[in-house]
Amino acid sequence: MLDTLTQKIREFFAPQPVAANHGMSRPPGMQVHEWEAYLAACAEAGVSPDRIIQVVGDAPASQGFHLPDGRFTNSNGQLEDYTAALDLSVKHPNGHLTVEQIKRLLDCLAKRGFIGWYRPWGDNEHIHVVYCGLPMKEKLRNQVHDWFKHLDGLVDHSYDGFVLPTAAEMNFCRALFLAHNPANG
Repeated sequence: MLDTLTQKIREFFAPQPVAANHGMSRPPGMQVHEWEAYLAACAEAGVSPDRIIQVVGDAPASQGFHLPDGRFTNSNGQLEDYTAALDLSVKHPNGHLTVEQIKRLLDCLAKRGFIGWYRPWGDNEHIHVVYCGLPMKEKLRNQVHDWFKHLDGLVDHSYDGFVLPTAAEMNFCRALFLAHNPANG
């Protein structure tokens, strides 16, 4: 049943057309369907996908959010760690994103199953997103729950109204999240 629900969700919200990857390969730590959803969101937003600054990692500032959520077998038949968390650069050699571009990117990502926030933290300014279509650790599940309540996903759980998702985006992300992170699991 889980596979059927997941397939129906993917078919209904399938990216059309699949975005160009700008010569990039799937970064280690991202599953293929997560990568394809990311590329489609970037294409729709008109933003180059080469803004990924962290997938799996243990930078102290990340406080464990980017540690592995699990492992999968990649196209080479090797086990690879993955995480549902992804950090994206706002400042970029090819141009910094404007506030409107950030909002559009967050909206396009939500349409593809990513929940996220803009973090305007000076030298560490970035966008933090979590892909709902993967099993994830409790720390990220808690961030997803915060997003549904329009909270910031941080320790203080403050209101975040920078981008408010549509009902359709919330319903899609919720269905995708629950399909991979059952309430009793």
